[in-house]
Amino acid sequence: KSMVERLYQQGLLKVVFATETLAAGINMPARTVVLSTMSKRGAGGSHSLLTTNLLLQMAGRAGRRGFDSTGQVVVVQSPFEGPQDCSLILNRSPESLTSHFTPSYGMVINMLASRSLEESKALVQMSFGVYLRGREAEQRDRRGLRLRAKVAEIESRMQDISPEGPEAPQGVDTNTWEEWKKMEERLREEKRLLKTIRKQARKAEQSSLAANIATLGGPPLVVCLRLPSKAGWPHMDLLPALLVDVKEEQGEAKDPAQVTLTAFAADNRWYSVSLSHISAIHLKSK
Repeated sequence: KSMVERLYQQGLLKVVFATETLAAGINMPARTVVLSTMSKRGAGGSHSLLTTNLLLQMAGRAGRRGFDSTGQVVVVQSPFEGPQDCSLILNRSPESLTSHFTPSYGMVINMLASRSLEESKALVQMSFGVYLRGREAEQRDRRGLRLRAKVAEIESRMQDISPEGPEAPQGVDTNTWEEWKKMEERLREEKRLLKTIRKQARKAEQSSLAANIATLGGPPLVVCLRLPSKAGWPHMDLLPALLVDVKEEQGEAKDPAQVTLTAFAADNRWYSVSLSHISAIHLKSK
């Protein structure tokens, strides 16, 4: 790649045929860029259109700084796409950049071999992936503030027509208002009963899980964790894990809710959870 760049910049190469990856990453501006097709072959022999970012990267090579006032891009029509496809790609908004940065065990060892722990953390914090996650968190916070403000506005409006009031609002039939208040009271009572039933069901489920763990002989056991996003964990779906420790609070009456479990999950993380976070237990084969 470096040799091709130098030869082209010196004028020893007049034409360079390149794939989309080389064309997007090579540092050699040209007077004219020719795109022989607007699609590329994917897995299974299927064709897919080029992304907007990739097209702009390749087209951006047209125009030599200091030599050309404008660059020329020629798009050749192929049997797979026509002018409509070209217009679709050019008029779409650029795709958001994503980070594929994933620290490996070898990378961590190499970093710690030449840097302190704090220096390694600071280096990782400078990565593009951390920047994107920070920006996404800021966007979520702003969206949350807007939603909370909207909820407060709606609640303020609902206070004017609250069924707690003895009289019907202006323009509302009295019989309709009384019926609505009865239905509202009934709904409130049903919600209270549902909350109680769910609480009893969770307690019964936790007691059953505790009994199953004891019946199976205790850790180590293969379990499936159910981690809610509101707890700050990275997973919202089910996560397989190895249960390695069970701690119960001391006392005469054992409360399943007070049982603390330690598990090592499939994402190479340690989790300290309760019985409510256990979705299933893998039965040992005889």
